[in-house]
Amino acid sequence: MVQRRAARFIKSNYSREPGTVTTLLEELNLTPLETRRKIARILLFHKAIREKVAIPIPSHILKPRRTSRLHQPNTKRYPRDHRAKVCVWADLTVDDVDRISESLNSDHVRQVLADIFHLDDFRTNIKTGIVMDLYFYTIMFARENNFNREKTSAVFSIVKKTHEVCIETPFGNVDQTFNYFKEMVLCHAVNRPPHSIELFNADEVRKITEYTVNTYFRHFKMYKYAFTPLVRLDLSLSYVGLPVTPPPSEADETSPPEDEVPPEQTTEPTEGGDNYRTTKNS
Repeated sequence: MVQRRAARFIKSNYSREPGTVTTLLEELNLTPLETRRKIARILLFHKAIREKVAIPIPSHILKPRRTSRLHQPNTKRYPRDHRAKVCVWADLTVDDVDRISESLNSDHVRQVLADIFHLDDFRTNIKTGIVMDLYFYTIMFARENNFNREKTSAVFSIVKKTHEVCIETPFGNVDQTFNYFKEMVLCHAVNRPPHSIELFNADEVRKITEYTVNTYFRHFKMYKYAFTPLVRLDLSLSYVGLPVTPPPSEADETSPPEDEVPPEQTTEPTEGGDNYRTTKNS
């Protein structure tokens, strides 16, 4: 019924003649609502699994641990500019921030972060441990400055997305990363909806900038070294216009080199009188 009414509205044909709606549906070739609902449910499930929407996933649904070939990161990606956008509740939901706020010690905070971002091996894996330290000290920074839940989620996402831009390419991209960080901060400090919101004041913007510069960008090359592959340059030179060196002949191979000096020959008299014996001094 819904599609039949939609077909009349699209075609602006409200005739009551028999077969009118059927003809309109055949002309429009609309996807059945049943199929569209299935596609919508699959897309929503995919976004929830990939943590693109703030929907809690039941414990019996396991998230993918291995990325497919199509979703593997491109290790040869060159530096590029990124567009900043508002990221409140993008990585830490309201429930996640509440769980972190209820943690009384640093070990419990780390464990909560490990549960949220699947960093279970942060005590044994070096890379995971570095990421854990980055997330943990960002939360501690938000606590020290008495940020509310929205500000804590926003500053956490700013630092996390800045790190993701840094390690997306093995080539140097400090300028692109810092420009992206500045735009991310401005997206949460200027009231210009829907492009930006006024979440941080001027003093908080200064504190966030100083903290990120003194902690993350001061160790930018360390993060780049730890999370990106080493780039090796294989250089080969070819000269155009030079004569081709001829291959060595058999005579050249048997003849001694010019630098080699022939052994000296000396003559010694024999006991018979005028006969002499020739010897070589090697």
